[in-house]
Amino acid sequence: MYAQHSVFGDLKGFSFTYADILEWFLENAEEFTGNNLDLVEEVRGSMPFKPEIKQCYHNSMTYQNGFRGNADIDYVEGWATSVIPLNHAWNVVNDRVADTTWALIREKESNDDYIGVRIPASFIGRVISHSSPYREAWCAGPFLYDYIAVQLMNEGEYERYFQRNAEEE
Repeated sequence: MYAQHSVFGDLKGFSFTYADILEWFLENAEEFTGNNLDLVEEVRGSMPFKPEIKQCYHNSMTYQNGFRGNADIDYVEGWATSVIPLNHAWNVVNDRVADTTWALIREKESNDDYIGVRIPASFIGRVISHSSPYREAWCAGPFLYDYIAVQLMNEGEYERYFQRNAEEE
């Protein structure tokens, strides 16, 4: 119902709304359950730094770019829940969750629920140096709204979208 109305978060002058972003997310997101702590240790062992609490975007992005195991590792953003849903980022290796951030506060396997979208490293590399309506330049995340907006936008909107904040400053 609210998709027909303008809501807080809609960007003026673009062909998509915040409701379109949420709809795209629900149509394309994947669901996962549990955090594989053995996999977390394998991922952590491949990196020269230790993850930090409340740094899920940085932790997960760095592991995606640095993991040298035989498996493919994906960077995923969305929502995760143990008690309440939170915006979150984590890694997926061979379709198993490796959440290096939440593993810092867990001593055993979890049944936490995750729903998110895999965001390609090539996309992050292309946009990280640009501010957007949802993220400052050079911030480790979140990239989810930017990624979905790019999937929804019409030709010609890309440059305007990533220049928007630079012009306002």
